[in-house]
Amino acid sequence: MIAVDVVGAAEAIVDRLRAQGMRANVDPAKLTPPCAWVSVTGVDHAYLGGCGVATVTVWLITTDRPPAIAHKALGELLGQALAVIDPTEQTATNEAITLTQSSQPLPAYRMTTTTEIR
Repeated sequence: MIAVDVVGAAEAIVDRLRAQGMRANVDPAKLTPPCAWVSVTGVDHAYLGGCGVATVTVWLITTDRPPAIAHKALGELLGQALAVIDPTEQTATNEAITLTQSSQPLPAYRMTTTTEIR
């Protein structure tokens, strides 16, 4: 039996984001905004031999601040992310996410991309 490395697919994107100087992780408990949380949200099993394509959600997250300031900070994170990620759909810009260590939702952008799994 061949194992499908779902976490490895997300970690490959984390590595690319970190190379851009961004704080990124697959574990939301280890994040400190501004940052990116990377999570595999689906797997296409169309390939033989354990390979496939993972759909990955990248949450760009900033600290709690007024909307105009949050969008500026998130826009900077988006610019960094776009240097290494090719989105497969429109980036959602009116999002909020609550991290394990935060008591309230934080401003966020949500990107979706795909990557190969081996």
